[in-house]
Amino acid sequence: MRKTVLKVTNGYYRYDKRYEDYQLENINLSLFEGEWISLIGDNGSGKSTLAKVLSGLYHLDRGTVFLNGVLLAEETLPLFRKTVGVVFQNPDHQFIGTSVEDDVAFSLENQQIARTEMKCRVEKALRDVDMWDLKTEDPTSLSGGQKQRVQIAGLLAMQPDVMIFDEAFVMLDPYSRRDLLHLLRDLKETYPLTIISITHDPEEVEHSDRVIVMEEAKLKDDGTVADIYQRNHSLAPPPSEALHRLLIEKNHALKEGFMSQADMVKHLCT
Repeated sequence: MRKTVLKVTNGYYRYDKRYEDYQLENINLSLFEGEWISLIGDNGSGKSTLAKVLSGLYHLDRGTVFLNGVLLAEETLPLFRKTVGVVFQNPDHQFIGTSVEDDVAFSLENQQIARTEMKCRVEKALRDVDMWDLKTEDPTSLSGGQKQRVQIAGLLAMQPDVMIFDEAFVMLDPYSRRDLLHLLRDLKETYPLTIISITHDPEEVEHSDRVIVMEEAKLKDDGTVADIYQRNHSLAPPPSEALHRLLIEKNHALKEGFMSQADMVKHLCT
């Protein structure tokens, strides 16, 4: 049986409490240990708002949020801050330390982690993201992909259960984006992480185990990558599926239904 890490029940949230204009409406959602979830939808559909609710940054007007069975409340907020980490688009806004090493250690210092353990955690996290050799560098001087690796290391050092990426790779070049996606896949195989990726990038979506579609503050659909793109033809598909659909239009003998990148490569090479 899969372990439920985050659960939202009958969730409602609005920015302006004077009006009945909700940014989240009737959200019922369970997220499980080890899943990679892509959260997609148009701008303003509620994706980032939901992420902020899941991380404890926003509190629901109505409904409940549970993290590993613990109800989100003022007294449990520190647990959420420790267990759920968020990476945003621009890492420069999150850097605090004057070196890569110091930046990763900052959140551990706030938790008064023993210095010996802190050093071990920082080194392990930086090695996990291949940034140990740059530990003395100023994080603001790094490339975009390296900056995001430092942010990921900062979360890993906290030993979180959940990592949320709020369009964190949108400013990166295609090579750096793919490189980081493969890094996240490796980390998820190494640790029991639940990854939530808010994205508009179909290629990023294809890396996920599960896709949740939001529309006008509500959950519109929820399923595997194949399920979502078969049921929602208006969504821009991943490159492999776009090629698949084009080849079918050109009367090539291909199976119907979604084709992953691996399926497409296998087909084209046989």
